[in-house]
Amino acid sequence: MIRAVLLSRFDDRLGPTITCSMPALKEDVAADLANIPRLMDIIDADEFLTHRYRNIYSANYYFEIPSEKKRGNKENLLLSIVFRVQVDDKDWIGKVISFLEEQKPVLVKMAATLKNDVSLRVPGGISCANETRLKRLLYDFYTEVFIQNAAGLVAESVIHQNVWIMSPTGFDVISVLDRMRRAIAAPPQTIRKELLLFLLSRLKFTQYNCELIKDDVENCSVCKRRYIESAACIFMFGVDDGNARGKLEDVLSHIASLDAGITNPFLVLGIDEGERDGDEITTLIDVATSLSAYKNAKVHATQAIVNIDDAETYNELIKWFLSVIL
Repeated sequence: MIRAVLLSRFDDRLGPTITCSMPALKEDVAADLANIPRLMDIIDADEFLTHRYRNIYSANYYFEIPSEKKRGNKENLLLSIVFRVQVDDKDWIGKVISFLEEQKPVLVKMAATLKNDVSLRVPGGISCANETRLKRLLYDFYTEVFIQNAAGLVAESVIHQNVWIMSPTGFDVISVLDRMRRAIAAPPQTIRKELLLFLLSRLKFTQYNCELIKDDVENCSVCKRRYIESAACIFMFGVDDGNARGKLEDVLSHIASLDAGITNPFLVLGIDEGERDGDEITTLIDVATSLSAYKNAKVHATQAIVNIDDAETYNELIKWFLSVIL
């Protein structure tokens, strides 16, 4: 399930587009949600509309704010609360729809906050130039909608074997998981591979890298909810990435600050995609991710490395998956 809050605007050149979101949208998700800004073409200012497109459900509020040097001296904006569901549960989907239908007061209040923010009225106020300010405002909005108002609703959709994956920027987690599954399925079949296939069938992997890690946000409510909904966490990286250690330090510090009863199994998983001897791999791991350097006792992390195309190197991974499921 994907849930998000979106701020869209009418761009004089591109038309209706998503300007900012919380959380940040991966490219494929942004493409799926591209129809939402187009609702600006069919509703009037200060109007509320719920909408369904395929498995995407949204509550939307269209409004205007003053904007200097903008055509018509106004900026046309759309605030949206979005659920993209992956469960075929009519009762639960009905509750999502009912929840969205009740969100007009919340959307109107958030629109008023944007209208009264003087920094957003200047030329380029609703743009990447003001990304930090917009991100903060949407973060507060997301917290109110999903962490406070929808807490019970979200809890109903929890799959307790969710695994939250974090990674350095640009690391393709989906591609890595696909290659690992191919390696496991490749002949010859063994008991170890059969066990791995069973374990993978019991886990659901979700990648999310919080944008607020570098902002020193204490007790980040977005990550806190994600942590609570997950059975375990993985930090996945390429063993030849010399910058991975700094990213891992940030992630561990952020997780420790959540004050969510830090108990989830945490795996630091190095992915080797090349031909290297054991000594060289050990050196790379020590340089990039040696956990002995971390004094943060709140997060207990274990460490493993796999050759992505060789399932025979997945022994430590099997042990860790078993600890998550059992």
